[in-house]
Amino acid sequence: MKNVVSISLGSSAQDFEFTTRFLGKQLAVRRFGTDGNKAKAERLLKQWERQADVIGIGLARDSYSVGPRRFVDKEAAHMKGLVARVPVTTGARLGEIFLEWAVRHTQIRLGNCFDNALVLFFSGLASYKLATTMAEYTDNLQFADPLLQLGVPKLLTSLDALSLYASGAHYVAEWEPPQLIPEDLMRQWTRFVLRREMAKATVIVAPVHELDEFGPEELAGKT
Repeated sequence: MKNVVSISLGSSAQDFEFTTRFLGKQLAVRRFGTDGNKAKAERLLKQWERQADVIGIGLARDSYSVGPRRFVDKEAAHMKGLVARVPVTTGARLGEIFLEWAVRHTQIRLGNCFDNALVLFFSGLASYKLATTMAEYTDNLQFADPLLQLGVPKLLTSLDALSLYASGAHYVAEWEPPQLIPEDLMRQWTRFVLRREMAKATVIVAPVHELDEFGPEELAGKT
């Protein structure tokens, strides 16, 4: 039997364990959430490297491309670098393929539902490939990267603007703004602006765990 293990930075309340068959192989699949505890995730990676046949890393951002630029997430690279004996992946490449396929399939099956849609991306940098697919059906794209990265109450409104922003993203990632505004107040302000933009959107693109704190007021009727 092959052991497939997922080490996730997500909630441990969503852990699971089951056995199944895939391509004629018997698999034992386990998930271990660490509730955002990176040190615990690293310990589990080292522990399960000795027992697993393959390891997946959940909720860690992988490398991604924006136009001609390629960005490597240092945290994901570090976590993958801890495992040398067995294959390890975040599944990001396969996820990109599935997302693009899902958009095209939905557009065809549900009758052009993305035509002229107002689409809000929590992160255009992390979802650039999906954004280029959406751009085939609508010009109404918004990217919340400056808001969620820097607290700047402005959204990017085109792929060109996102590419320009990306050219300085590596500087942004290393920059910590001075604490002129209390962190809690800044977070409340950021969420207020984000909620306002979510209310206007017809389609919201975000990892599902980042939507946990929102409710029907922001999400009702959205795709």
